[in-house]
Amino acid sequence: MWVDPMSPFAVLILIAVPIVLVLGYLHWRSVRNQALHALRSGAPLRRLSEAELAAFAPIRAITGAVHDDHVRRLSGALDPGSAAAIGDWPLHRILLAGVEAVLPFDGWRHLATDNHADVVMAGDVAWVVRLNGFHIVGAQGRCERHHARGEAALEPAQTSPRRPRACALAASQPGGDRLESTAEVALRRSAGLRWGGLMVALVALWSLFLRPDTVSTGEWLVLNSPAIIAGGIGALGVIPRGRGPAIPLRVIQISGVLCRLHLHPRCDGIWLIGTDRQVVVPPEWAHSGRFDVRPQLTLEVRETDGAVLAAGPHWSLAEDRHAFPLSGIGASLAWVALLLGVLATSAVPFPGIEGIAASLARLHLPSVAGALWWPVITAALVWQCLHVARKAWQVVRRDAARRITFEGRPAPGH
Repeated sequence: MWVDPMSPFAVLILIAVPIVLVLGYLHWRSVRNQALHALRSGAPLRRLSEAELAAFAPIRAITGAVHDDHVRRLSGALDPGSAAAIGDWPLHRILLAGVEAVLPFDGWRHLATDNHADVVMAGDVAWVVRLNGFHIVGAQGRCERHHARGEAALEPAQTSPRRPRACALAASQPGGDRLESTAEVALRRSAGLRWGGLMVALVALWSLFLRPDTVSTGEWLVLNSPAIIAGGIGALGVIPRGRGPAIPLRVIQISGVLCRLHLHPRCDGIWLIGTDRQVVVPPEWAHSGRFDVRPQLTLEVRETDGAVLAAGPHWSLAEDRHAFPLSGIGASLAWVALLLGVLATSAVPFPGIEGIAASLARLHLPSVAGALWWPVITAALVWQCLHVARKAWQVVRRDAARRITFEGRPAPGH
């Protein structure tokens, strides 16, 4: 049945639905706050043991959070919505008895209808120490061994040393330190102005003057909103972010066993050296397969962000980026998409009202500058497409040469 959009019934629905949603959210928050307050107000059972504190090191490295050492009891059922997040990876965020909890490693295998957990608090999140028959001590090694046995059963022919193995439960060892080299500073700050973004912003701004003079202010905003958004994205993309200061930053040496933990099957996972420090392995090194399984090795890591800059005498990120530079094809593809968006919205100012032909007939080209807009955006689009094709060819050649180089290079740390 058709309902008039301006009828009192429709207005009542538009007002009532947001109110019901807000009230439902406030009730949900109130229940959670009560459960959290009840957990915090209970007397601690004991303090974490040294073994339990060490076993939580990977979780601290993954989350970056800090927990207390007071063990409390949390009992209740698992929230039904949490069941979808359960699986074979090292970290699960669940709702247990109304409290958000972190369930590490294979603790999900011990969930039951009625759960009794020992937890410690990290802010408003409970970290599970014990859960029914689960205990955090030894859980990481057991989880890794289970994963390795599953891989061996599925791929019996693949017995190469590249297959991941269990990570040793040992903390990383700090070594010496130094400052970034000139090449490493340049590598971090090498991205200059992105002129493609400036071109998109100028063309989008130019297109705002191509609309008919007869439209109202509201229609003008609706018709020009895609061009305004595209121009804003282009302008924001002109100056690269996250380059850091121009002065050299501190680089520290860290020794330990490097391993990768997969937090979700569709994610690449995160890298830990030892059990207590998260590092960022360069994507080209991570995808080479040479870092999947390594004995004790020493990495040179930038202290501010954990980026790995070197892994032994034969693995230097600055040298590899100089020999196999990044292509920047992602930015060029973004500029092509934005230019196509500006072109489409400017060429069809009244979609669905008068049709493409009538819209083009009413397009306002008041001056020579307006008439020049079409060849300018066409030339810009063709230029960026040529850039994409050239960079794609460079990527293919670079990846092939880099793969051969990495395969013939000594293992990291040697």
